Amino acid sequence: MKKLYLQLLELFSEITEIKYIDLNYGQLQEEKPPLSYPAVLINLSSQTIDDVQDVFQILSGQMELTVVYKMAGESNGNAPKETQEFALRYLDLSEKIYKKLQGFEANGFDSFTRNSIRDVTLRKGLKTAVMTFETSWREDTSSS
Repeated sequence: MKKLYLQLLELFSEITEIKYIDLNYGQLQEEKPPLSYPAVLINLSSQTIDDVQDVFQILSGQMELTVVYKMAGESNGNAPKETQEFALRYLDLSEKIYKKLQGFEANGFDSFTRNSIRDVTLRKGLKTAVMTFETSWREDTSSS
């Protein structure tokens, strides 16, 4: 899982708009979250798909990415176009993340596939979208 996290850090470092990347350990629950915005908070999970003769396992992993954007401007239908564009920048960032990860395949990881994206209201003034991707990889289990 560490390898997957480090791969995500490398991929996200190529998206200059992202100012903070970390594992999600409840930062948004703090009174003043210790983040720079926009931020991406990462939850990782995996399950074994197959054991291959006690030599290696094939794992399926899920990456839950919470994209956090400090809302600015108005997104309502009565706002001027420029104001709407400014307020909807979080959608542009979500699209960049999707394009960076969807289909990524390297370093022992099978193709990343987005399974879902949903808006989640966690704090007033922050726009948050949770994107879920899946991949699979092989981990050696033999100690010899």
